[in-house]
Amino acid sequence: MKAAAALEGPVFLRISRFPVPNIARPAGARFTIGKAETLRDGNDVAIIANGTMVSRALDAAAALAAEGVAARVINLSTIAPWTGMRSSRRLGPAPS
Repeated sequence: MKAAAALEGPVFLRISRFPVPNIARPAGARFTIGKAETLRDGNDVAIIANGTMVSRALDAAAALAAEGVAARVINLSTIAPWTGMRSSRRLGPAPS
């Protein structure tokens, strides 16, 4: 909310009515509007989520890890401008 209050112009905040688990962020992480945050690294697939779905994405990544799949989880808190395309490009095209 502090970051949104500091911006000039219109801002949209989406706040859930449901309880949302606290997500452990990387040490020293700072919220920046327009910057995606990698919460879990992996090279096989990327799961991009925001809001209430971030904790579910982390759960899915843990389940995939049990199957031998390394999933990167990206928290996309803001959508414009988005820096996350570099992550998806590094993983390469989806297998056919």
